[in-house]
Amino acid sequence: MWLPLPDKGNQNDAPDWLYHKDVIAKAHNPLFAGLPVKLMSPEFYGGLLGNTSYFQDVTLPADTAAVAIYSSLTDHYHFIDGVMLGSYAFHAGHFTLNAFNIAGSIGSPATDRLLLNLVATAQADAAPLAPLPSDYDAEMDKFGFTDPPPATPTQAK
Repeated sequence: MWLPLPDKGNQNDAPDWLYHKDVIAKAHNPLFAGLPVKLMSPEFYGGLLGNTSYFQDVTLPADTAAVAIYSSLTDHYHFIDGVMLGSYAFHAGHFTLNAFNIAGSIGSPATDRLLLNLVATAQADAAPLAPLPSDYDAEMDKFGFTDPPPATPTQAK
């Protein structure tokens, strides 16, 4: 995964057709304002939860809004958990990691409210652009981000 995090973990795509994961939304988180929290019921959240993955063994976010808990199909005493929605501080700003199916469920009340809450939260703490740190290129190299190779000009015949 292309994340500027020390522990990138992995994206767990365990199937959700019969034995599904349970998703828990953190109470009092502005991303879930106006929405039911704690155990996110498929009856209310519908397509927002359907066929979604979660981020396992990733560096924990500074602000975790929702997590997934999945019972292993091969070992019923083994539970796997991961981040569904969380925000990470990054230099002068932050970025949000999201596993919910927002694009695939636009038009449902739960999805639309979550999307509006995401936008409102981003607007609430927006700040003017700040200069990049002097060691930014080295930091990006450390995370495995590299610049694309320069384009080669087409030679005229």
